[in-house]
Amino acid sequence: AGIEGAVKFALKERADRLSGQMSLFGDLPEFQALQEPRLPQQDPWPKARLLKEERELIGFYLSGHPLEAFKPEVRAFATAELCRVASMLAQTQRNGGGNGKPVHAFCGIITNIKKRTTRKGKPIAFVVFEDFSGQAEMVCFATVLDRVEQYLKVDEVVLVRGEVEIRGGNVKILTREIIPMWKVRENLIRSIVVSIDQNRVTLNAIKQLRVLCNDNRGSCRLYFDIVDDKLPGGRQRIRSRFYVIESNREVMQGLTEIFGADNIRVEGEA
Repeated sequence: AGIEGAVKFALKERADRLSGQMSLFGDLPEFQALQEPRLPQQDPWPKARLLKEERELIGFYLSGHPLEAFKPEVRAFATAELCRVASMLAQTQRNGGGNGKPVHAFCGIITNIKKRTTRKGKPIAFVVFEDFSGQAEMVCFATVLDRVEQYLKVDEVVLVRGEVEIRGGNVKILTREIIPMWKVRENLIRSIVVSIDQNRVTLNAIKQLRVLCNDNRGSCRLYFDIVDDKLPGGRQRIRSRFYVIESNREVMQGLTEIFGADNIRVEGEA
């Protein structure tokens, strides 16, 4: 109702300006100007909703990227960026690499899905996939589609493994495996490493970390990379003696808010 009232008010204001007049009969009820409507108070959209709406409205992400929430996983499990595929393939050819297509892992978001049927009557899917650096088309043949179809959803952030090639100047991934990022967190992460500058860390940050760890005990090892110029090499890694934690959304988001995304790393099974 608020939006409809705002639109009606705007159309009336525009009509008045175009007519260049304020009605001589403005005192009459039927000719009185519309009152400026009060828009309803709404809570801000969550970041994921905001990015989705931006993408649908203007065709690209404006205030961020959905993959930002998974930076530690991208660093740990992606073996390449889409923007580097062409140069990597060219380098392999110059070095006398084999004829086989190289296999790489990418982390990104699904933005479009088209399902078709081959001439032999088998299903096939063509999926538009984006990471921080560029775009590719994932090709999912029938033998793979049966296993990954449940994860083929627009706006799903996933880890993709497959053979890469360049066709018509575009990157194509002949898909072998698709794993949603929530499943990567549950099944592949074995350790979380937090980088802490000993000269800048605050007592409040340590208190927040303690609460987060107490609320999310699990089986994932927790390490700290202590950064200090007085240490050999400028840093030293120590393992938490008190905590093993979950590698869930709450933990990753909490650690990012406390220490910053660039200071959180994960290690696990590739």
